[in-house]
Amino acid sequence: MIKKIGKKPTGTIYWDTEEKQSYFIRNGDTPSWESQPAKQQPKPLEDMRVVELHSYAKDKGITIPDDVTKKQDVIEFLKANG
Repeated sequence: MIKKIGKKPTGTIYWDTEEKQSYFIRNGDTPSWESQPAKQQPKPLEDMRVVELHSYAKDKGITIPDDVTKKQDVIEFLKANG
């Protein structure tokens, strides 16, 4: 995890808690860790709401039938078809 620890007139100082090193980023520059898209682990299906499950299905190209409306039924459908 990278934390901002200070600000200087010419830039910002960050501390990387995993690598145990500091970085100085000049004003106007973008840190390399901010320019890369964050890698997000998808939530387990059981932790998603029904709306999120439908969005997940759409992203995966899965069409959920209209008669599958209960959360557990949607989860079972996704596991069987995705």
